Amino acid sequence: MKHLALIAAATLAAASPALAQVDGPTVTISLDLQPPVNVIPTDYDCGDAGTLSATYVNADLNELVVLELEDSTLLLTSAISASGARYTAGVYEWWVKGDEATMRNQIAAEDADPILTCKALADE
Repeated sequence: MKHLALIAAATLAAASPALAQVDGPTVTISLDLQPPVNVIPTDYDCGDAGTLSATYVNADLNELVVLELEDSTLLLTSAISASGARYTAGVYEWWVKGDEATMRNQIAAEDADPILTCKALADE
C-alpha cells in the first residue's frame, strides 16, 4: 500500500479582495492508495489568463487534479464523462480532452463561454 500526502494552500482572495494579503491555511490530505499510483504534472497555456499547473493523481478509485493558477489552488475530483477526463469541485468543472482543457462554471448558462480555455505545454 502506497501512502500519498497532498498539500493544497487555500486561497481567501476570491472571497474578498481585502483578504488577498492574508496567507491562507494549509490543508494536508493523506490517502492510502493501492498501486499503481500515477502522478502526472502538466503545465497549460491559458492565453491571457497565464499559465496553469495541473497535477493529476490516478490511483485505484481515487482520481483527482490539483490546479494552480497564480495564487489560487483548486482540488477537483473525477466525475463521469462520455469522453476525456472530467473533474469537478463546487461550481467548477475542469474537462480535459487530448492536450486541450477547459474550466467552466457549471451553474452558468449552457451557452456561456468557458472561464478558461487551455492547451498543454509540450514537455521539454
